[in-house]
Amino acid sequence: MTLEERIRDVREKYPDPMTQAQLGDAIGVGKSTAYKLVRDGIVPYEDLYEWPCHYHMIRHRDVIRYLEKKYAHASQDYIDAGRRCIAMLLWDEPEILTMKDIRRITGIVASATQKWVYSGKLKGFYYMHSIVVKKSDLINFMASPAYQDSNKRNIRTEAVVMAVSWYKSVTEKAAKGGSERHVER
Repeated sequence: MTLEERIRDVREKYPDPMTQAQLGDAIGVGKSTAYKLVRDGIVPYEDLYEWPCHYHMIRHRDVIRYLEKKYAHASQDYIDAGRRCIAMLLWDEPEILTMKDIRRITGIVASATQKWVYSGKLKGFYYMHSIVVKKSDLINFMASPAYQDSNKRNIRTEAVVMAVSWYKSVTEKAAKGGSERHVER
């Protein structure tokens, strides 16, 4: 789910202001995590006293700010920049990749890569009794939040995330007309 879709869900499905329980549901965390976010001041709230109860009321704008910080890598701009960056990283790979190729590229073990295909996160198909994936489908998957948020993080995944972040910042600076030049002395 992209950042834009998450924000739209918050605006459409939840009242403004929302309760702590609704906050947890909106951002996909449990009650205790939602409580910690509010208690630690990460997500601001307003106190509402209706005798005999005390409520923490959370505004949409505060939830959206939290989502923008937490899921900045899930915005459509970031995903598009990720596709371009990963395509450059994989330019010399063949157009059809075997599971062995995918394991080499991603650094993830065989069982995890097969789960990606079986769950539908990564589009693949059978060819001569083995699973193969188009390079364009792997690029789309690696640029997606499903891969970026993966709990199977390793050094290669971290490198891809860092490269995509760098590429996005460079393209944003270039779009604004600024450039950083290194001057040797």
